[in-house]
Amino acid sequence: MLTDSAVSGSGTVFSSAAEEMTPRETGASSPDGRAPSSSLGEPTVRTEAAAGRDGEIAGLRRLPITLTTPHSPDETDYDSFQSGRDIQGIDWDSTPYTRDEYRAHRLSTYQNYCNLPEKVAAAAARLKDECLATRRGARLYSFTWRRRVANPTIVHFQLRNLVWASAEDGVYYAGEHGIRHYSAETGEDSVVLDLSGRLLSCQVPRVGRVQISSMCVQGRMLAAGGFGGELVVRHLDRPGLLFSDRVSRSDNAITNALEMREKASGAMSVVASNNDTSVRVLDVETGKIDHRISFPWAVNYAAVHPLNPSLLCVVGDHPVGLLVDLASGGRTVSELHGHIDYSFAASWHPGGHLLATGNQDGTARAWDLRYLGTSAACMRGQLGAIRSVRFSPCGSFLAASEPADFVHIWDLASGLQHEQEIDVFGEVAGMSFSGGGEGLYVGLSDAVFGGMLHFQRQRDPRGVDNFL
Repeated sequence: MLTDSAVSGSGTVFSSAAEEMTPRETGASSPDGRAPSSSLGEPTVRTEAAAGRDGEIAGLRRLPITLTTPHSPDETDYDSFQSGRDIQGIDWDSTPYTRDEYRAHRLSTYQNYCNLPEKVAAAAARLKDECLATRRGARLYSFTWRRRVANPTIVHFQLRNLVWASAEDGVYYAGEHGIRHYSAETGEDSVVLDLSGRLLSCQVPRVGRVQISSMCVQGRMLAAGGFGGELVVRHLDRPGLLFSDRVSRSDNAITNALEMREKASGAMSVVASNNDTSVRVLDVETGKIDHRISFPWAVNYAAVHPLNPSLLCVVGDHPVGLLVDLASGGRTVSELHGHIDYSFAASWHPGGHLLATGNQDGTARAWDLRYLGTSAACMRGQLGAIRSVRFSPCGSFLAASEPADFVHIWDLASGLQHEQEIDVFGEVAGMSFSGGGEGLYVGLSDAVFGGMLHFQRQRDPRGVDNFL
C-alpha cells in the first residue's frame, strides 16, 4: 500500500477525465480520528495522490459543483424511501441540479489512484473486452434503512474493510474513539473497544491510542489493527483484552488487513497482513506468533481458506496474487495472473472452490481453484479501484465495493451475469453480509450524508431471487 515513496511519484493517478483535474479518492479522517466534514456538502475534497505514509492528506481542491442541502435526516427508512425520499436524505429539490446530473459529474471527474498507471492505461481496452457484460438491473437486495449515527471513519484511503456484521444483531465498525457497535434492534450505538488512549481502564490497550486501519469480527471475537503495527484482540463477552501489542516494530508496519482462522484444536488465531511485507498468524490465547511469512512486497490482504486454514490467498503491492501453504512454511502453491495493478482485497467462497480478488485496475476477478491458469470471470466497477470483496455466507452472491459511491453485487447462479449496483454518494468504509447472506451492511463515511445502510435480500413469492 501507499508509503512515503508515493509522495515523490511512485503513486500516480489514471483517469479518463481532463488532465488538469486533481486526483481524488476522498474520505481520510482528520488526525484526531474524527469524521471529516462532508466531502459532498463542502467546497473542498481531500486529494488521494497527495496522501503520505500515515494516510493523512496534504492537498485540497475546490469542486466545480458542491452538494449542499438544508436538511439531511438522521434516519431514512423503507417507507420514506418508497415515498420518494433519497436513500441518504439528500434534498435534490433544494439543489440547482438533479441527482442524475450530479452522478454524471462524479463519473466524469472522479480519478482513480493507481501505482502502475502506464500499465493500466495500456491494458484498458483489453480489460474492457475481458470484463463480463453484466445485466445491472438485478434486484438482489432492497434498501431497508439508513442511520447517520453509525458513521464510520476512514484513516487511509486504500484500506476499506472497516465494517463487519454482528453474528447476533447489528454491525461493528471503525468509528470515533475505537470500534463501535450499532444495534439494529435497539438503535443503540456504543463503543465496544476504546482505542482513544484516554481512559485508564482495562479496555485501553497497552499500546496507547490506535489509529484504526483494519478490523475483523468472527463469532464473539473482535480484532483491530493500527498504523503502528498494533494488534488488539478482545472477546466480546469477557472483560479485558486477549492481546494488545505491536506485532511489528518496523517504521512501515501498518496493519493493512485482519482475518481469523480456527485451528484444529478449536483455538482462534488472527491473521495479520502488514505493510512490512509480512503475514503473521497469532495465537490469541498464548500471544505467540505461530507463523510469519515474508514476501518481496507489502501485503495488503491475506484471506484464509474456509475449509483448509493452512491455505491463504495473499495479495499486495504486486499485480500477481499468491496461494501459499502455511503448513509447508509458506510455500507458494499457485500464482494468480490477470490483474494489472496492486490488489487490496481477497475473499473465499464458503464452499472453498472459488476465490475473488479486487484490484486498483478497477476490476474484481473470480477464480476457480481447479483452473487457476486464468481467472474464471472479470467484472468492472464504475469509478475506481475495487477496495473490498466479500462472498455471502450462503454462497449465492459476490459483493465488491469501490472507494466511493458504488457497491456491486453479482449473483453466482447466473454465472455472475446478473448484477445489482448500489448507487450512493460518499466514501465507502466497508461492507458486510449478515444473517447468512439475508442482509448487507454498507458503511458510508461522511459527516452529513454518511452512516450505516442496510439492505435485505429480495425474493419473489415463490422464494427465489428476483430480477428485473
